[in-house]
Amino acid sequence: MLNFNTRNRLFLGNEVSLVESIGGPGLIYEMTTRFYEKAFQDHEIKKFMFLNDGATAHGKRLADWILQKMGVGTPWSDSGRYGLRQSSHREAWFSKNREPSKRGRRFKLDDCRCWMRLMFWAG
Repeated sequence: MLNFNTRNRLFLGNEVSLVESIGGPGLIYEMTTRFYEKAFQDHEIKKFMFLNDGATAHGKRLADWILQKMGVGTPWSDSGRYGLRQSSHREAWFSKNREPSKRGRRFKLDDCRCWMRLMFWAG
């Protein structure tokens, strides 16, 4: 069982211990890879994909970002991608795979719902 300490609805715990309590960084990598396996097949989400290097590479980048945000080392920075998250999102917004009428449009609620459903399913 996970115990969450909060104040004013903000998590006050140690994120590193949270990662360890759910099975460690390896499980984060597995989940994000499963997510991208599903995302590359999803009719809506695959339209945002502009870099075709597979679920493993995409999953590693997302897991590196999540782990660094949770205080588990600096894998995102160490990968050389620090500062590139926003430019990657911009590439996704302008992906040639999107409908011309939606190209350039930022992620909207319907996009986020599809993304989160796949992420929860992958978890």
